[in-house]
Amino acid sequence: MNTVLDDNKKLCLTSGAIIKLKPTMTIMFQVDDLSQASPATISRCGMVLLESGQLGHNVFISSYKTELMGIINDEKICDKFDKMFHYIADLAIEYNRVNGKYPCAGQGSFLVNHMIRVIDTFLKPFKPRPAEEEPVVIPGDIEDKLYNYLIFAAIWGIGGCLDEFTRDQYDLFL
Repeated sequence: MNTVLDDNKKLCLTSGAIIKLKPTMTIMFQVDDLSQASPATISRCGMVLLESGQLGHNVFISSYKTELMGIINDEKICDKFDKMFHYIADLAIEYNRVNGKYPCAGQGSFLVNHMIRVIDTFLKPFKPRPAEEEPVVIPGDIEDKLYNYLIFAAIWGIGGCLDEFTRDQYDLFL
């Protein structure tokens, strides 16, 4: 990667081939962490760091809607689910910001990520599979199931992170 990031912009492949990038071309990539990057690579890159707290939790929900469209493929259902997800997450996160206590500090994006993982657990049987396996059949009541998954995710994705003394208050709130 270092040679392509230099001024000469030559991409050296493992096969020995060298590809020269045009002056108008650039390479951009996104990584979760830089644990495997060398200092030379890091020094050649222009870095933009976005903390999850700066983004807020709504971008995670909006991004999840796109992923959900790949599973359900019904824009009307996904739009309604997206609105409901935003509504429940906003209310629950704000309620817990004021009234909740967490053993480990967590922001809204952390809690929404928990909710998404819980929902994904239930949606796993409906995710597209390789062509050689049986095709996925989406049940007719998927909209009802999604709302049930969302409520369950709000209970455990957010409420499960609360300390034992504020869970009862959150239960009453929900």
